[in-house]
Amino acid sequence: VGLTPKPVLNTIEAGSGARDQAKETRDVYWPELKESRPTAIYLGTDLTDGQQIVGPAIVEQDFTTVVIHPGDSAVIDRYGNIVINVALEKVG
Repeated sequence: VGLTPKPVLNTIEAGSGARDQAKETRDVYWPELKESRPTAIYLGTDLTDGQQIVGPAIVEQDFTTVVIHPGDSAVIDRYGNIVINVALEKVG
């Protein structure tokens, strides 16, 4: 039993407009829609604090891929977490 130092958590910068934009758009098949739709593709390292993402969207990172389904949305917190809000009523 002993005292441990409180960890220091790194934060990311607040949104600056240009970096909040998707890096590209791709056609992605969404089973719940039973069709392909243009889907915004974001680069995880470009995400900013407070950034809002409306699905359908995909966030590509070095270690994972995050899928935001049609009807869902996400917000990026100051620590770079992607907080997904799942729609109560699903699209499709």
